[in-house]
Amino acid sequence: MNLATVLLVAAALIGVGMWGALAQQTFVMLMMGIEMMLNGAAIPVHIDAPSVYHPLHQEDIFGMIPGLLAAAGVPATVVNWGGDEGVSIEAWCGYLSELTGIEARFEPTASTIDSVQIDLSRMHALVGTTSVAWQDGLRRMVATRHPELLKD
Repeated sequence: MNLATVLLVAAALIGVGMWGALAQQTFVMLMMGIEMMLNGAAIPVHIDAPSVYHPLHQEDIFGMIPGLLAAAGVPATVVNWGGDEGVSIEAWCGYLSELTGIEARFEPTASTIDSVQIDLSRMHALVGTTSVAWQDGLRRMVATRHPELLKD
């Protein structure tokens, strides 16, 4: 293995590590919603509603890493990475309400992150589509973190 290959793999792993951190951040955003709902707090949403994001489940992250590493190159291969379905904070908190019976309240503000909608066509061409729908991911999250809350 030559130095260029070692550096390429190191850079790809750093990139995966950063995306792992971003995936963790998405998880935290989703968990904050349920925790705020439990505490009766209003969830901040951007005034330019809806606030749409592309949550990516850890199963999809792990499943796509080999393909992303295979697509890595010099110059860098740039790919938007996210779940196939864009979903708003308002919608996912509404779904959490359906699952748990806990009311979601919202507080529109300019002091929060606006929508982050992304073009996934390059990701789809390189590594395919995601397999875990956002609803299934949220249900799994509640079942793992707060199983007592699921209405079933």
